[in-house]
Amino acid sequence: MQALTGMSEKVVENILTELFYQNVIQNYQVINYIAFTTAGIKKFVYETIQDKKAFHKNIGNKIRERLSDFNKLETARHFELAGDTPAVFSLYKKKLKMLNQFPHFLIR
Repeated sequence: MQALTGMSEKVVENILTELFYQNVIQNYQVINYIAFTTAGIKKFVYETIQDKKAFHKNIGNKIRERLSDFNKLETARHFELAGDTPAVFSLYKKKLKMLNQFPHFLIR
């Protein structure tokens, strides 16, 4: 969260703690995973975002720039929601290249 927001660890921790005590998010102790307590709250928060395409593109860019080891498919999902097809295919190609380095995992 710190890498995406640019906020200090302490500020992020305080915000997450307050959201937890207000029953907006579930326990956030799992690294890089925050879950809303209900789908309704998640939908409400998402609906308040004015420009969703710009939001997702911004998130995708921050992930790509600041978290190089982050899940490529999740990053691609943000670019897909932003309508940035070249970025999506670029990330898919990187994921495929990575998987091809370990072909024994692809055989079932």
